[in-house]
Amino acid sequence: MPADAMTLIASPGAIVILTALIGFGFGPTPRALVYLAGLALSLFTLVGYDQGLVASMTLVGAPGLALDITPLRVDRLAFIFALIFHIAAALNVIYAWRIGDRVQDASGLVYAGAAIGGALAGDLLTLFVFWELAAISSVFLILAPGTRESLSAGMRY
Repeated sequence: MPADAMTLIASPGAIVILTALIGFGFGPTPRALVYLAGLALSLFTLVGYDQGLVASMTLVGAPGLALDITPLRVDRLAFIFALIFHIAAALNVIYAWRIGDRVQDASGLVYAGAAIGGALAGDLLTLFVFWELAAISSVFLILAPGTRESLSAGMRY
């Protein structure tokens, strides 16, 4: 069943990514609390969707050119993987709470949001966008230690 524009905005992956960007400016403890609250909101959004939800829309470019995309598709397998990514992200936020590195915290949450978005993607274009977002955020995770080895590995990646 097609969904409205609000469903597309409330994609669980987009909520997690937006939470990572919002929480970036906070200190370690408030940032972790914002991240956990964002993950909870994203999880409640995911659980609230009906199995079989397909949110699609048409992008219109030049006259006569239209592209149908499906940025959100919730089926049983996608739901299970999105749930696993939510649990892993929450454990990551709890574990990283004591470290307090805002770049690693935000990059890890963007990576988790991209994984959730990729698991719920309904077309190849959406999957590609989330996949590339995961790749970009993982580079920041690789570069985070600031050592020569991490810089070399990040540049190769």
